[in-house]
Amino acid sequence: MPHKKDDIFQHTSEQLRAFLDERNLRHTPERFTILSAVCRLQRFTIDELRSKLTDITISRATVYNTLSLLEDARLIQK
Repeated sequence: MPHKKDDIFQHTSEQLRAFLDERNLRHTPERFTILSAVCRLQRFTIDELRSKLTDITISRATVYNTLSLLEDARLIQK
């Protein structure tokens, strides 16, 4: 049986793909890794989020830029 957070990630990743396609932006693994971590957390600081990103090395700038992108896509809010 799928886990609810997996369902949330599946749904939001589809929305992110559509958002990126509409704007001709790349589907980078970093964006989807950050989205996955965000889906596992409810509230977080940048440092808490970065501590969850252990699969690949992602710069602080990439995290900030991706969070801004996710906010523009209305997938998260401040």
